[in-house]
Amino acid sequence: MVTAEKVFYYIKQRLFRKFLYRFGIGSPVGRGVWEEQFKNGAWDYLYSESESLHYKSIVKFYKQYGNGGSVLDAGCGQGVLFHYLKEDIKDPKNYLGFDISENAVAEARKTFPPFRFEQMDFNLNTPSEKFDVVIFNECVYYFKKPVEQLSAYLDQTLKPGGQVIISMFYFEEHAQLWKRYADKYNFLDWEEVTNENGQKWRICIFKP
Repeated sequence: MVTAEKVFYYIKQRLFRKFLYRFGIGSPVGRGVWEEQFKNGAWDYLYSESESLHYKSIVKFYKQYGNGGSVLDAGCGQGVLFHYLKEDIKDPKNYLGFDISENAVAEARKTFPPFRFEQMDFNLNTPSEKFDVVIFNECVYYFKKPVEQLSAYLDQTLKPGGQVIISMFYFEEHAQLWKRYADKYNFLDWEEVTNENGQKWRICIFKP
């Protein structure tokens, strides 16, 4: 069942993504796929140096604009972003990471006690508290409707005057999402980073 689900989502992601994004439709991936991947260590490479640049850009924007405020880390995985944020967030009350995968969350809890990590699907659930900075690192396109749902999600999770940071790996079809966000929000800052393998990310920060 998981194999069939994985094949379905692979086709949806790689072949139809550009058309979905053009019409404001995202491409969520089922929990079973994520559970299997995190269980098998498929995402452990995210701790490698070649993946570090976009995480460092997120931290830079947080330090420059976030004023040391509280952070909601959406799609936190096994806590890689927190690995880079931990020097700047000392109080566990000022951080919440959540991910659809319980396997990922369990690993994050094991690695970074006593900081808070919860299993949650942002297409179904919303945290009950608000934060100064909400970060979507390579996950905003997993909303069913990335533009409309992001706005509604921020209404419930972002404190007045807070900032939003979005990071996306570069795919040509992501230009559709970036255009929609640029039309809707005024970016405070943004940058693109490229690693030694030619992989590229775009990172932006804005106030709704």
